[in-house]
Amino acid sequence: MARIKRKSFFFSSLVTVFNCLLFSTTHGQQVGTNCANPRVRRSWEMYNATEKSLYLEAIGVAMDKGFHQKFIQIHTEYLSEKEAHGNCMFIYWHRIMLLGYENMLRSLDPKFQCLTLPYWDHVSARARRSTGTCTNLLSCSPFLADSSGDMAGTSKNLIIYNVSIPVTSSPSSSATTCMNRFPLSQFCGNNTGCAKCITRKTRTAMSSTAYPDSASFTSVYQQIFSSNNSYTFTTQVERGVHRAKGNDSRWFNSCARRTSGSYSTADNITIRGFANDGKTVVNVWQDPKNMLYPFFKDLPYKYADYVDAKDLGNYSYTYALSGGLATFYEKCWASTQVSATSTTLLADERQHWPRGRDRGNLYPIIEPGTSYDEKVKRWNIALYEAARIVGFEEAAAKEQMEMVMCQYQEDCLGGVVDYTDLFRANFGVQGHPRCYTLLQYLDSGDQVIGIPQWKSITNRFLPCAAYRKKEAPVSDFVKAVSELKKSLERSKSPDDYVAATFF
Repeated sequence: MARIKRKSFFFSSLVTVFNCLLFSTTHGQQVGTNCANPRVRRSWEMYNATEKSLYLEAIGVAMDKGFHQKFIQIHTEYLSEKEAHGNCMFIYWHRIMLLGYENMLRSLDPKFQCLTLPYWDHVSARARRSTGTCTNLLSCSPFLADSSGDMAGTSKNLIIYNVSIPVTSSPSSSATTCMNRFPLSQFCGNNTGCAKCITRKTRTAMSSTAYPDSASFTSVYQQIFSSNNSYTFTTQVERGVHRAKGNDSRWFNSCARRTSGSYSTADNITIRGFANDGKTVVNVWQDPKNMLYPFFKDLPYKYADYVDAKDLGNYSYTYALSGGLATFYEKCWASTQVSATSTTLLADERQHWPRGRDRGNLYPIIEPGTSYDEKVKRWNIALYEAARIVGFEEAAAKEQMEMVMCQYQEDCLGGVVDYTDLFRANFGVQGHPRCYTLLQYLDSGDQVIGIPQWKSITNRFLPCAAYRKKEAPVSDFVKAVSELKKSLERSKSPDDYVAATFF
């Protein structure tokens, strides 16, 4: 049972939802529940062109009506942010916030009533990069281009809820612009006059940005399965690719607040915004006068209610998974063992959900994987099993697997980089990316990769110029002897047999 719950909130956490962040419903109808189909969130790559266009249109409408801005306000409000980040309620807090945003989108127009939030499948995108299918953050992530039009922009510094977002020109690898193509052209911050753009890296800068190592199959696996307690799991997910024990009060009481005290199963979720006077701060699910109230009024409001996304009544949801995410869901801790190679790339009957009103048993939908997902999975399995063969214990073998991945990122995929000063300042981030730290250990000799022939193993699955064997130069004498031997072997005389034997 613990494993099932663990799976449930893992997939919710891994999901980086895009520009996540509407109203019009009749009294008595739960907002966002007019759709006859269950809520199944899919990766952006699973969307067809029509679905992508519809979703981006809804985002534009949300910006025009001011709802998108109010969700940003929630995310930056002082006490809300204290519960949203840096503690073990990270996953549950974002569950209610994203459901509220999804309800908002669905309420904007009848044609949006079945929208669900897409997720950014980092594991699959990173697999594309590893296999050479794409070369950088921009080419590996279709959403970046799909949501930015031709990626043109203007030089405009923004201040959004007291966070400064400047346009920069140097270094060129970090240059930014305020992109103003639809739907980004509809953005309005809380400054005088609408911004009409959103700051992002320029096309050139994105094209020179390596895909983060923390999004790899290896790293995500370690973030999820390297511990057996929910606090460590949640922390690693937040600090990794994003950046419990359910209703057991003992677990909630062990989760410290960033303000003071600990959480309990009866605690309400703090998700606050400004009231109509622009000064008073209220919980948006409590104040009927708040413009966001309709999207939260019917949602559960206690942390304990969000342990299982499939158990939220009419607001229950699940995911369509493929590639590495599907492997993690189906195989859990065994995802890097030989047994994981038997994972079918097709869903079984239990995992196909019939489209209809009944939402009683929402199973994740397993979609076909890809050749690049499979290559990366098999590479990790080969490294893990090789480490076990030479004597590494299970945990140590997984650490070896991760060290190889980090060294591979450094040698073959554009290098490992630290967080920028601007990122640290805006998000209050401390420490370093995990690969950055591991490489420091490797460079100092405090850690050593002990898997024999790990470069050859890597090169077999993921060819890398730095790992190709270089043939030693052959002297003229050796060449002459080789030619003589070949000549003797072609001869038929008895003397030739003796000569060939000695040579």
